[in-house]
Amino acid sequence: MIDFLSYIKVAIFFTILFSTGVVIIKRAISENRAQVLLPAGSIFGICLYIFLLNLTAHLIKGIPGFLFALLLQIILTFLITRLIPTSPLTFPKGKEAKIWIFLLFFWVVFLYQITAHATTDGADSTLHQSFAARFIRGDYPMHTPWQPDYIAYYHFGGAQLLGSLHALTGAPYYFLHPFIAFWMLFIYQTQIYGI
Repeated sequence: MIDFLSYIKVAIFFTILFSTGVVIIKRAISENRAQVLLPAGSIFGICLYIFLLNLTAHLIKGIPGFLFALLLQIILTFLITRLIPTSPLTFPKGKEAKIWIFLLFFWVVFLYQITAHATTDGADSTLHQSFAARFIRGDYPMHTPWQPDYIAYYHFGGAQLLGSLHALTGAPYYFLHPFIAFWMLFIYQTQIYGI
């Protein structure tokens, strides 16, 4: 059972990733439409955090490295905000706003049905949770869980995000894995329909 405080921590964590990503992307491209910048910035915020996790893991292992990567992302966003001014986001109006809101609602309901009712004990989930647990313990570069003397050659950015979320929020894997899957699918779908 997940406690309420863990939900709050996960929400704060993703709010930081999403908002920093939106702020940086907005200053990198000449686009002001919220329906494009919000999903693109959210994806960028997550990717930037995973990149910073990998960068800092060379020197700082485990939870201190996770916090340092998050702090780096916040500082980088603050500096970019100070150096590059920009105009505010523009949100859809009228008929376009109604279609956008309908599509957001549709994708939330549809993707919730897919991710919230999927098994979290399948092969993919178990593999990501194994990598996440090793990453939390400071295993970087990461080794394969089934053959610990071999470096893993696998795309484990998602496992690193899963591990850092689990370590920093205390939320269990069975909640975090579908939650991350839901948000990533939702962001991708809204990006497609936002353009």
